[in-house]
Amino acid sequence: YQRRVRVDEKRKLAGRPQDLKLMSNSQLADEKLCIQKLLLHFEETYGRPKTKDQKDTMRPIYDRYRKVKLALNKKGNMVSEAAEKAPTVTQHNNLGDTWNVTMAPNTATTAS
Repeated sequence: YQRRVRVDEKRKLAGRPQDLKLMSNSQLADEKLCIQKLLLHFEETYGRPKTKDQKDTMRPIYDRYRKVKLALNKKGNMVSEAAEKAPTVTQHNNLGDTWNVTMAPNTATTAS
């Protein structure tokens, strides 16, 4: 319980919302890193949860970590799919160099 409170406090200090759907990719990555560090610290100190009490105590944190990973992968896939659909523009400069620029659409979502 105390560890979950610590994650909630860090989330509030960082200005991340509780709802994963409202988080940006960078916020999801920060949330994942925060939870990952917490879990690594716990496992280094106590080992993997073995008893039922330990598992029950840590289950919400492991569940949250799993949901954050899924949300991050889902948003990452949405961005890569949008990038595949984005138009590519060929640019030229005065030195004769040519390069392609992919025009990525704005992938930010607004809460309704």
